[in-house]
Amino acid sequence: MLPESTADLVVARPINGDGAFVTGLFRDEVLPAKFLPPVPVPGAIGDHRAASMLRTALRLGPAASAGPLLSLCAITVTPRRYQLAPLILALRQQTVRLLIADDFGIGKTVEAGLIAKELLARGDAQGLSVICPPALVEQWRDELAKKFAIDAELVLPSTAARLQRAAGNDSIFERHPFTIVSTEFIQQERRWNLFARTCPDLIIVDEAHIYVNSIGSRQRQKRYELLRRIGMNTAANWSSSCRGQSLCMA
Repeated sequence: MLPESTADLVVARPINGDGAFVTGLFRDEVLPAKFLPPVPVPGAIGDHRAASMLRTALRLGPAASAGPLLSLCAITVTPRRYQLAPLILALRQQTVRLLIADDFGIGKTVEAGLIAKELLARGDAQGLSVICPPALVEQWRDELAKKFAIDAELVLPSTAARLQRAAGNDSIFERHPFTIVSTEFIQQERRWNLFARTCPDLIIVDEAHIYVNSIGSRQRQKRYELLRRIGMNTAANWSSSCRGQSLCMA
């Protein structure tokens, strides 16, 4: 049940957090839940169905209930305690600038996804773009969709023309609020300019170490310049009602 519910109308959202299926129900249509037997009973050995029901109840327990973090009820992953630390740090910043540099296998994708989902749920961000190497675009799409109910378009050299035709006079990033952008697509200066001008207010940069400025490496200098321009644009152009965000991952 969402806060918009009234005495006569229940506004409900699926447990997986998919906002596309938010619906309204009249109060007299909402009936008490009834569980078919066998209901789990303490001390009694149940069958697979009873065990599955108990597992679901535990999964949807305190971690998914109301609290200061709005996004926990809209995700399908149970974060470890240490994975909440970057989220708490991000929420303390007026404009988020965060480098997540945990070791390999710690779960940086989950940590970044938690921050993105929370900022979107609070209305502090209206869109999201993930910049990552070509080999990781499908992994990012699956992770965002399955764990955080964020359906993102893949912006690749092979999909850009189709997406731009569908967008018409708008840019791809103005038409699609959630995108995953391949570094292979964005490496051309013309596309850099387009992205820097029309990108959303929340940016995740995977493999951020390849964007460090390096004397003698023209490609690294270009990548560094792109991030610098995005940072300057967010500081100059976003209004106080919608904070410009930037989240970098190493």
